[in-house]
Amino acid sequence: MKTYKNMKKSIITIICALFCLSMFAQRDVIPVKWKDIKHAVKKDADNVKKQVERLSAVEFDTLMTFEERILAFYGQSVLLTDRGNTEVRHSEQSFNKKDYKNALAQAEAALAINPLNIRALRLVAYSIPKLLDAKEECKYTIADGQVFYNRMMRCLNTIAATGLGTEKAPFYVTSIDDEYEFMRFYLDIWEYKSQRLIGDCDVFNLGETSEYYSQPTLYFNCERVLELELEMFK
Repeated sequence: MKTYKNMKKSIITIICALFCLSMFAQRDVIPVKWKDIKHAVKKDADNVKKQVERLSAVEFDTLMTFEERILAFYGQSVLLTDRGNTEVRHSEQSFNKKDYKNALAQAEAALAINPLNIRALRLVAYSIPKLLDAKEECKYTIADGQVFYNRMMRCLNTIAATGLGTEKAPFYVTSIDDEYEFMRFYLDIWEYKSQRLIGDCDVFNLGETSEYYSQPTLYFNCERVLELELEMFK
């Protein structure tokens, strides 16, 4: 796991991440109301898709509110029937084997399904410089990698807007992957002692803190994750 931490600091600048964290500290928390998200999708799915396009655009629309960003990121979870999880898993496996060409291809396939898949965005952003450094064929440039990285940070920053990581104000996620990506690549926390489910929350007892998060426990509201798991068994 520590190799990912080193990668984070060496591949692409973390200035964007620091900027996002600074902005988060000055904002009010906006908890996700799944009932309202589902109603918005049912009432006007095209509007939700429009917000997804705005959040995933190459040039970010700075006029986009956090309410719109939340509608895009969490509404996408309601819109999707195929989440691209299989492709992401294969991409991660390829990346760990240093097969960056296949890692990139599989992550791209996942993003074709969901352009806001955080892990897929990271794997694309990290695979590009690996391929370029190895002088392997790659249709992207370092600048392209930064675009994917920036989109990843927008998504993580959107999650940050939904809570504080506490029992009363947990961060809301749409997948277990979201939890680990947020904890590692946004809060810069890599070690935890235990993990347990308490009600609708996935709770981590942390083995370390960071300059971005100093509490001993970290709460994620995984209501949507549990709902999706139940749907799988219907």
